[in-house]
Amino acid sequence: MFSLGLLLFFAALPSCYYDNEELLYGKGAPCDTTQARYSQKVAAILQSNCTGCHKQGNASGSIQLDDYASVKACESGGRFLGAVRQSQGYVAMPPSGKLSNCDMMILEKWVREGAQNN
Repeated sequence: MFSLGLLLFFAALPSCYYDNEELLYGKGAPCDTTQARYSQKVAAILQSNCTGCHKQGNASGSIQLDDYASVKACESGGRFLGAVRQSQGYVAMPPSGKLSNCDMMILEKWVREGAQNN
C-alpha cells in the first residue's frame, strides 16, 4: 500500500513542474539605455551588426551605415527602425535574425531623442 502511494506521488510530481526563466537563469545584466548616444553605443551596435554589408564601397541596397551622416539619412526616412524592428513592409535587418532587445532599446531611444551625433 505504501509503495502504491509513493508511486502515485511521483507520477503526479511532473505535472506540478513550473519553469520560471528568471528563477532558473537569473535576471541577467540590465540594459543600460542612459547613454544611448551615437558615439558611445549606436556606432558599436551598427559596427557589430550592420557595417559588414552596409559600408562605403560595399553598400548593400545602396544603404551605407558606417558613418553618422549616412545613418542619419537612413533614419530620417523611417527605414532604419522599420528594418531593425523587422516591421511588416520593411526588409528585415539584419537578415541573420533580430537584434537583442537591449540593442533595440538603445537604438529606439537614440532615434526618439533626435538621433543626434553625440
